[in-house]
Amino acid sequence: MILELVTLPAKTAPKTAPKTAPKSDAETDAEFTEIVAALTRRGFLGGVAGAGALLGLSACGNDVQGGAAPATSAAPRNLTDAYGTVRLPRNPRRVVALSKAALSTLLDVELTPVGTDEGETQVVLPKYRTTVAGLPTVGAYGAFDIEKIAALRPDLVIAFDTYLDAALYRKLSAIAPTYAVRTSDGVIPWEQASTAFADAVDRNDRLNALKRAYAARLATVKAQYAAELTGCRWEVVQAAAPGTFYRYLPSSDPSAILTALGAKLGNAGAKGPNYWGHELSYETITRQLGAADVILSVAVGSEPLLAQPLWKKLPAARAGHVYTTDLLFPSSYSGALGLLDFIADACAKIRSSR
Repeated sequence: MILELVTLPAKTAPKTAPKTAPKSDAETDAEFTEIVAALTRRGFLGGVAGAGALLGLSACGNDVQGGAAPATSAAPRNLTDAYGTVRLPRNPRRVVALSKAALSTLLDVELTPVGTDEGETQVVLPKYRTTVAGLPTVGAYGAFDIEKIAALRPDLVIAFDTYLDAALYRKLSAIAPTYAVRTSDGVIPWEQASTAFADAVDRNDRLNALKRAYAARLATVKAQYAAELTGCRWEVVQAAAPGTFYRYLPSSDPSAILTALGAKLGNAGAKGPNYWGHELSYETITRQLGAADVILSVAVGSEPLLAQPLWKKLPAARAGHVYTTDLLFPSSYSGALGLLDFIADACAKIRSSR
């Protein structure tokens, strides 16, 4: 399950679009006509012909999208997304990537997008920050600027379904083919999301190389640090609202990766309707985490939790085996490789302390 942001509540990625009353088709078409007119006046859509084409496309529904010309002369591909069948160009070059996962996956497969949403520079992997800082932005989540997107002349727009409601999806589809990855109420395994975004830009071959690297690294860490992984009791936490924290369930991404490594989870077998469980009060720190040998914590916002007297008395804290990072919730295979390296480093420190 992707965690787009490391702020709480934990179910933050893909984000869930704000709830608004649905507009009628007439209202949507009228609003879109105004946008097309504004874009045409600014020269973004190639004059009357371009505007007419967009208006025609806006009335075609979501069965097969049109929009900008394919990036190559190869025949387009039909894929299924959250809103239906989408006709996507082969080897697109001018992609607008909305979300950390979409952006990170494109950079993983060596395709720099022409634009993204605001705020991604702070949350992408450090190796990508310089590149992302130089990208044009098209507005924040929930307030994307269609004119800015059109001005970038994309041949593809990719996002999660929670980023694009039906009306916005329809408008963007008239500007360029738009692909919205389906989620389950804003939750999707990071591997599935990364594969979907790579497929949308026709670069699954490049992603496959990263998949092999991830599998090989996982096998290496599992074999090299079997004693530390199986001999210690591991926990994953995150500070929540003031006075509370989350103890992540086995279904969370970091816990699932630890399980794949053969690690022993302190709450193995625990289940819940989601992967973060309930907010737990500081008063329960000893009861919840007193048996843990190793604790992994999301770094951002962790200071109040780690400063608690009860926290400092935990065996893991006294032994120096609390490790903080913002890599716990990967959004791409590069992020997952970073998490494996982080866990390997923790295991090496545990081994050296014995």
